[in-house]
Amino acid sequence: MKPLASAKDTAGSIPSRRFLHLLIIVMVCLASVAPYEGADIAIIFAAATVSLLALMSAPRYEAGLRAAVLATLGGTCILSTIWSVAPFSTLPAATAIVLLITATTLVRRVMSQQEFLEVVAVAFRVVLLVSILTAIVVPSVGLVDENYQTGALKGLFVHRNLLAFMALIALATFVALRKIRSRRVTVMDTVLSVACLLAAQSQTVLVAALGTALVIVVLRWVRRFTGFSRVIIGTLSLASILTLVYMAIFSFAEIVSGLGRDSTLTGRTDVWPAVLEQIERSPLLGLGWNAAWREGLPDTQRMWRAAGFKMYHSHDGYLDMMLQLGLVGLVLLVIALLGAIVLAVRAFVRDRIQLSAWSVAVAMALVLVNLTESPSTNFFGFFVLGAALLFATERQLVSDLGSVRPSRRLVGTAS
Repeated sequence: MKPLASAKDTAGSIPSRRFLHLLIIVMVCLASVAPYEGADIAIIFAAATVSLLALMSAPRYEAGLRAAVLATLGGTCILSTIWSVAPFSTLPAATAIVLLITATTLVRRVMSQQEFLEVVAVAFRVVLLVSILTAIVVPSVGLVDENYQTGALKGLFVHRNLLAFMALIALATFVALRKIRSRRVTVMDTVLSVACLLAAQSQTVLVAALGTALVIVVLRWVRRFTGFSRVIIGTLSLASILTLVYMAIFSFAEIVSGLGRDSTLTGRTDVWPAVLEQIERSPLLGLGWNAAWREGLPDTQRMWRAAGFKMYHSHDGYLDMMLQLGLVGLVLLVIALLGAIVLAVRAFVRDRIQLSAWSVAVAMALVLVNLTESPSTNFFGFFVLGAALLFATERQLVSDLGSVRPSRRLVGTAS
């Protein structure tokens, strides 16, 4: 693998820079495989250490409004401790979210798109390889052993859908770096991520992956146009793709059946009415971050009775956000997602910044997977949401004298 892009021209010594890379890899690994016992504490320590080391480096990139959006979302998580039905569960989880956001924001101040993606690519490779190794050595842990999807890969994760989503983000990362790294490394990483994505047997994530890939292909085509026609064609194309994916997930029973799913989307249509009923009880602020799915809580027991079985998330990221942070949280989530998509699409299509395609892919994956899963309300989902927004475009470099000059390092031509 080639040396990380900006290691030689960024602040700080090479050893400290490499130590920062290592800490980011550890943080991403810990966040990606959550939830697990003590995940919030582990992520708090990892993110706090990354934040301190990044803070010690001389800032090179401006922060901007997007950091404020993420800070507001993280701050709402912390504030929800006040009204949470389970404050002792809310506080550590919310603290971990805030520190993840802080670490990603500070890392953004000292790293380019390329350097950041090369670092997280290493973390993704480690997690996927260890997941496969776990399935081989300890199949009772690494493979699904249930009536539904027996033998599906879940690796280090508590559920195969979490592995599938992480594999999708890893695939987007490896593809985004394809023109920077050697062909051999790119092919190996791509095969690894695709193998894990398929082995997880998560049809929802597979549909989202196809929709995300189609978005990138269409955007590359839209770059041929100019002016107002580019805006109209791009908007109509993206709207059409989102509509098709939505219909594929919800409207066509034959497609669902063909993918091996039942007409209730594996019980999701039983879960959603129960969650919506609970949301109506606290629509503005929700139950509090990480407080909705707790044994013994009356609100949780009510939803379980209404659905007819136990579940530990809403199987819909938007409903889960409303359940935990109410309408306030949903609005902030939508702002962050739209901000990442708009900024990254503009950078990729208009400014021809190649690596901005990564933020497009990640944000679109979140938008689509959120329809039937809840990635935006777990640690890894929060991390990739923040990264997609903060790294949506190559930011402006701040010189030692405080003036600002545009970075051209990763600006390329259309291919």
